[in-house]
Amino acid sequence: MSVVWIVSDGNPGHYNQSRAMAEAVRDARGWTVEWVTVRPRYRGFLRPLVYSVVNAFAGRMGLAMACRLFAIDALPASRPSMVISSGGTTAVFNVLAASAFGCPNFFLGRPPLRFDRFSRILLSEEAGDEPNAVRLPFLPTPITPGQAEEAGAALRQEIGAGVSPLWTMLIGGSSRSHRFKEDDWRALAAGMNRLSARYGGRWLITTSRRTGETAETILRRELDAGSIAEATWWQERPRPVMPAYLGACDAAFCTQDSLTMLTDAMASARPVFALSPKHVVFGESGGMFEAYLEQHEAENRIRRLPIAELEHVDPVSPPGFTPVRESIRNRIYEGYVRDVLDAKH
Repeated sequence: MSVVWIVSDGNPGHYNQSRAMAEAVRDARGWTVEWVTVRPRYRGFLRPLVYSVVNAFAGRMGLAMACRLFAIDALPASRPSMVISSGGTTAVFNVLAASAFGCPNFFLGRPPLRFDRFSRILLSEEAGDEPNAVRLPFLPTPITPGQAEEAGAALRQEIGAGVSPLWTMLIGGSSRSHRFKEDDWRALAAGMNRLSARYGGRWLITTSRRTGETAETILRRELDAGSIAEATWWQERPRPVMPAYLGACDAAFCTQDSLTMLTDAMASARPVFALSPKHVVFGESGGMFEAYLEQHEAENRIRRLPIAELEHVDPVSPPGFTPVRESIRNRIYEGYVRDVLDAKH
């Protein structure tokens, strides 16, 4: 039996990206997916030393050394045919496990180890001349158009939406490049209310970990109750509603601070509007972030606009979009993962 090991640091965003690729392998090759959560025992000044040792001697260190360096919830019973992970703290275990079992290993993002310690590194930025690295056109996402359609149809029936317009609003929060103020949240609520009044549609709303209590309080106070079809407030009761909300809607809106949520929305094959607060400063470290937004806007997959202009869009017949019709995770598998696995297996 062939098995994919997902090495997880417990971060939901990292895990979901790895999960997307593991599920693509599962669907294409019939492999089983197992996951292992790891927490490094080494800290601070020891990290560079560990990285140097692993860079030099990974092939001779073995799984026993990995288990000494990491606290591990439980190891899967089956040996891996592939290891995949995201998040810098998983890189060492990824490399040591792959070396121990002689299997291909993949890393999502820029690892703190030598690139040639991985079979392939999947980046959302330019790879340059780094070995084994490729730039992905999308962030990996577990959402597929078919999955969204199925979950969305069930939700529409559950809430009795019929054929009336539904729009989804995915709400993030402040980050290094995006700073949301109370006025931004009030403007968001006002724009949503005006679109509902003008076009007769209702909203499927979900906030996130970054949204915060203040933003949720403003939105809950200022949104018209009649404009809300269903809402999931993270501070009150977080739920995994993304596929259903995206599959049920006619158009998706997302605050552009979260490339993960934007990619989830694109993966549902819906028109996607990316909303920005007044204060956005990408800076030198935001080059990849801005390039990702510009790429997908140029290819008509998203439309960017300030929150203050939300009320001026047409969510019923939005022109000029070219939705992603195929599965993003399968597209990444076919383009960047399959050849490595075919060569080994």
